[in-house]
Amino acid sequence: MRSIMKKLQMIAVLILTLLFVSACVPDEDDDEGFLNNDQTDTVSGGDSGIDSDTTNDNLPDDQQDTDSDTSDTAPDNTDTANDPVDPTNPTDPTNPTDPTNPTDPTNPTDPTNPTDPTNPTDPTEPEPTPEEKCLEAGGTWGGGKCTKEENCGDKPANTEWNSNDKFTQTLNGTEWIPAAKEAEYGEGECGYKCAENYFWNDTACIDPCGSNPCAETDNAVSGSCNATDAATFTCDCIDEYHWENNECTSNLKTEVECTAMPDNAHWNTEGGVTPVIDQNWICENDECGWSPSMEGQNGTQTEGCYFSCNENYDWIVASEIGKCLQECSLTSETPCKDSANGRIWSARAQYAKDWSEAKAYCADLEEGGYPKGTWQLPTISDLRTIIVKCTYNMPEGSCGVTDECATSSCYDNLKCNNTNHSECKSDTSGCGSHSKLCETNSLWSISQKDGSGVWVVKFSEGNIGYAATNDTRYVRCVIK
Repeated sequence: MRSIMKKLQMIAVLILTLLFVSACVPDEDDDEGFLNNDQTDTVSGGDSGIDSDTTNDNLPDDQQDTDSDTSDTAPDNTDTANDPVDPTNPTDPTNPTDPTNPTDPTNPTDPTNPTDPTNPTDPTEPEPTPEEKCLEAGGTWGGGKCTKEENCGDKPANTEWNSNDKFTQTLNGTEWIPAAKEAEYGEGECGYKCAENYFWNDTACIDPCGSNPCAETDNAVSGSCNATDAATFTCDCIDEYHWENNECTSNLKTEVECTAMPDNAHWNTEGGVTPVIDQNWICENDECGWSPSMEGQNGTQTEGCYFSCNENYDWIVASEIGKCLQECSLTSETPCKDSANGRIWSARAQYAKDWSEAKAYCADLEEGGYPKGTWQLPTISDLRTIIVKCTYNMPEGSCGVTDECATSSCYDNLKCNNTNHSECKSDTSGCGSHSKLCETNSLWSISQKDGSGVWVVKFSEGNIGYAATNDTRYVRCVIK
């Protein structure tokens, strides 16, 4: 029974196969020549419709025509239900070796392909270095940064560059900083200056002589303008005139009053009235000025700007400054002069100071018309010139402490600080017992004792001693 069933099945298969083949044979009257789903068109006769290749036309669906007929290579897209993958069909979308397949591992354009030269994550293509990026951007690499020169903005008329017309840019990522730079008056990058004969007036370079101002100036020579800055110029003047105060002025001034007479002085005219003089404009050795001077001068002449010091005052010149000063005394005002010793003394400081403060006080003092810097703290020899009534310590006394010998070896207590000596005892009757200036206090000198301490004079007794620099003493300043 089983064998009979098997034979019947084989007969049924054979019958179905014959029916399938007969269905695939084209009608000779059919001009279209369409093929069944799984057959290959091998017609080579054009419209004749004659199939020249019938060798394999009866192949089932899952077989392939492998004879030499290549006239029909179009893919069969009408029946895909049972067709296996054609490994030789390059256009088969399911073919893993299809070069157009985006998931093909051999596809060079596959974005997941690590060997794709356009792939930014390609490990075979390293990131450019900062220097390479700099050179690609047209810059110069150095000192760890990328720079290049760029042209400055336009400069205004009547100017010229101070250095050059370029400025330096620095590459910041992909941007050049600064992007642009305008021309500016002054030094530095993109700096310009005025051209010759032009001057800066805070906004532009101008020529003060451009409008020929001398042509409009009285007693001036037209076209003779010579500028010194944006607002100042000079003109040549005609005879008997000279250029002064931006105009051509006469070379003669009449009845000019004298000025600048010092304090404690009087004019040498009758009644002490202010004298008047005539002046002429005189040039000598390229220096020009009015002569004679209208400033007062010490002298005995009665014609001109001459004066004399008042009674009890004398003309003293110190530090190139002339003054009418009194002789130093117990009642003299200060500053005063000690003519015998060639010194000028200041008033005493109001408060006692330590030694550093005393030096600073004299360095900053302005008194009696003498400016800061002319006064100084006195030396021990300076202080000895105003000691009186104590011969041991006066300038020619036996005390050996002087500017030339300020060490302790020069100090003798019996000679320099002998309060038992009748001449050097304290006088309580009033000021000035041992000072020309009614001084009763101890005064600092600038002279240092070796080891430690600074030399001082105790004017209540006229004695010389020393004190520690942090002690406090009074101060008088001196001009030699």
